[in-house]
Amino acid sequence: MEIFKIIQYTGHRSAIYSMADIPDKNYFVSAGGDGWIVAWKKDGSEPDGELLAKTEGKIFCLAYSQIHGLLLAGDMDGHLYFIDLENKTILKRLVIHKGSIFDIAISGNIAFTCSADGYICRIDLLTMLPQLSIQVSLRGLRCLFLYQNSLFVGGSDNSIKNFDLQTLECAETMVDAHQNSVFTLCLDEDANLYSGGRDAMLKQWSINPITEIKSLPGHWFTINKILVLYQKYILTTSRDKTFRIWEKESLSLLKSVDFAKDGHINSVNSALFLKDSDLIATCSDDRSIILWKISE
Repeated sequence: MEIFKIIQYTGHRSAIYSMADIPDKNYFVSAGGDGWIVAWKKDGSEPDGELLAKTEGKIFCLAYSQIHGLLLAGDMDGHLYFIDLENKTILKRLVIHKGSIFDIAISGNIAFTCSADGYICRIDLLTMLPQLSIQVSLRGLRCLFLYQNSLFVGGSDNSIKNFDLQTLECAETMVDAHQNSVFTLCLDEDANLYSGGRDAMLKQWSINPITEIKSLPGHWFTINKILVLYQKYILTTSRDKTFRIWEKESLSLLKSVDFAKDGHINSVNSALFLKDSDLIATCSDDRSIILWKISE
């Protein structure tokens, strides 16, 4: 396997925390500490981004609804923004949490958010209004992942919880799934669950019930994001300034990309697989985004 750097996008004035693919367009979007929503070409053909919207707070998470043409952005003050990308307009801002919104997941006409206040909120995308808000932890909730009729939630209480998508009743809790906060969750098409967090461990689980399959030290510091690539690889990003690619079945390490290999100089906060261009985007505290090509 070889990994080639295509382009490094710069222009944000602060750390970049999140990105979202826009499947029906030739661009993806990013957001971070400067509150800017910026569009970048998926194929790396243009070095400059386009500012689509400016928000008032630090943006920690993004999610796009292709059905509604809406970009959702959650900030550190508990505000959820509804952004019309076509008209570059913020349609609405909801105050739905008392802490930072760390993740957003979308299913049909419904969006789910989780926050540092320990609450999950369910929002109707048609009315852009909250339907339900429940506290599920006394500590913060860091990440969400939707799978069939389940909503998996990772939190700062070190647990992974499984909620029924319709009722938001907790069906199962894996206590002490990690030794510290769970920052990221991801499932593959074989229903294997992957998790990472502040303890820097990469874990693989079976679900129904949640049972640990494999566990290994994935990075030196916090694992920020996990992606499944081509149903063959696992990609992880970390505060140790690297991203790594693992063989999915064995979780054996294939590649580690750091500054010495033309990577980021600070924490790698997230990653995005751009199916349209068959490229991977990584974003960082160094205020940049890098597009990568994997060649086997």
